[in-house]
Amino acid sequence: MQYVYIQEKEKSKKIWWQKFNRIKMEKIGDNSYLYTVSHLNHKNTLKQLEKKIHKKQGKEVQVIFSKEAEFLKKQWKGKKINIETFKKISLPLLLDYLLDQIQEKPQTLLLQDIYFCAKTLNEENKQIIEYFLEKVKTVNIVTTELKSFQKLEEKCGKEKGIWITVSNNKRKSLNKARWIINLDFSAEQLETYQINRQAMIINCTEEKITKEKGFEGVIVQSFDIELVSPVEKILEEKFTSLAIIASQFSFVLDYEENVRKLKQMGVNIRNLIGINGKINQKELLNHKKFLTNKNI
Repeated sequence: MQYVYIQEKEKSKKIWWQKFNRIKMEKIGDNSYLYTVSHLNHKNTLKQLEKKIHKKQGKEVQVIFSKEAEFLKKQWKGKKINIETFKKISLPLLLDYLLDQIQEKPQTLLLQDIYFCAKTLNEENKQIIEYFLEKVKTVNIVTTELKSFQKLEEKCGKEKGIWITVSNNKRKSLNKARWIINLDFSAEQLETYQINRQAMIINCTEEKITKEKGFEGVIVQSFDIELVSPVEKILEEKFTSLAIIASQFSFVLDYEENVRKLKQMGVNIRNLIGINGKINQKELLNHKKFLTNKNI
């Protein structure tokens, strides 16, 4: 698989009069290429990029957009790095990191009730739920697709002897939840539920969740990963560390295998990112008693 990173050229006074986009390509790894564009907002940018990239790297190439070029992602019709799937694969690492930040051992997860917000019972969500069945105290699913998840509830009970709860009560489903993992609810959909005001919400989607009035908990929107190689550190000036590492990850269909591969890569989380930037340890420690029923 080949990867293409797209960024905008640094602005200069000489650029304003240029009639056409200037697109520069350079190889930055065995299968990676960096495209620098002078006018990201130009109406013909996407057409020019697509034509050049497909000619040089083929149509199967995966594209990673810089922070400034994120707005092009929705318009891009070709393959893109799946950040949402990578976030989901990172959940075990993320939960361990969170527990470490509040000075708890990973085994503490066995004592926690986890709530998943899942709109669809696709293979990805199904495997995630089944992965956590024996790693937490209880698995609770909040969904609008009750029938599909009730079949999963029955399957888990019969085959594993572990019962999960499935609900869609907008007033009660999440009003006592401490740990909430949003797998694929939209921000608008999540806002229709009454959420515990002290909850820890981990958002696996790329859509930003806004803090409702009265909410005093923590929302983890994303996270930073420690980068090691010189190329990675150069790319981080324009691209998120999450996108850089995701572009190097070879996804397979089995969730547990993906988690194992990620751990073998030696990926370390560096910072948690909330709706207002980095989340510091002090903020997490302030929620320790609520999240674990323990005093600091």
